[in-house]
Amino acid sequence: MFLMVMYAQNRILSTVPATTWAGNYVGGQLRGRATTWAGNYVGGQLRGRATTWAGNYVGGQLRGRATTWAGNYVGGQLRGRATTWAGNYVGGQLRGRATTWAGNYVGGQLRGRATTWAGNYVGGQLRGRATTWAGNYVGGQLRGRATTWAGNYVGGQLRGRATTWAGNYVGGQLRGRATTWAGNYVGGQLRGRATTWGCPYELPTWQELPEWCCKKEGSFVALLHLAVSVLIFLCTRTYTLHF
Repeated sequence: MFLMVMYAQNRILSTVPATTWAGNYVGGQLRGRATTWAGNYVGGQLRGRATTWAGNYVGGQLRGRATTWAGNYVGGQLRGRATTWAGNYVGGQLRGRATTWAGNYVGGQLRGRATTWAGNYVGGQLRGRATTWAGNYVGGQLRGRATTWAGNYVGGQLRGRATTWAGNYVGGQLRGRATTWAGNYVGGQLRGRATTWGCPYELPTWQELPEWCCKKEGSFVALLHLAVSVLIFLCTRTYTLHF
């Protein structure tokens, strides 16, 4: 009898809630709520809420909320909210909010908010806000706000505000405001405001310093850059004193 009940639970394909414990498949076309514990697949075409614990796949075409704990894939075409903990992929075409903790990829075409913690990639075509902590890449085509902490690249085509802390590159084609702290490059084609702190790209060489200061005469920023350049010069060169 118990085996018959488990078999029936694994084969539910109707429009009522489906629940599987330690099962492999819940799906087909579900309209309601599908829950899988330690299962492998929840999907097909879901309209409602799908939850997978320690599962591998939640997706197909989801309209509602999909949640995966320690799972590998949440995606397909999602309309609503998709959350992955320690998962590898959240994406496809998302309309809403996608969140990945310690995951590798959040993207495809996102409309809303995408957040990655210790992840590698957030992008594709984003319309909204993309945030990466200790991540490597935020970009593709972004329309909104992109923020990278200790990341390497923020760019592609950005329309809005891009901020990089200890990052290497912010650019591509930016329309808005780009800010880099201890970064190497801010550029491409900028329309708006670009700010770089501790960036070699923004400082002149020692030979170019007099001409550069003449062009910036009367500017507080020029004096600040001059002081920084002098400090760099004094710290990076050795002197021989003759008496």
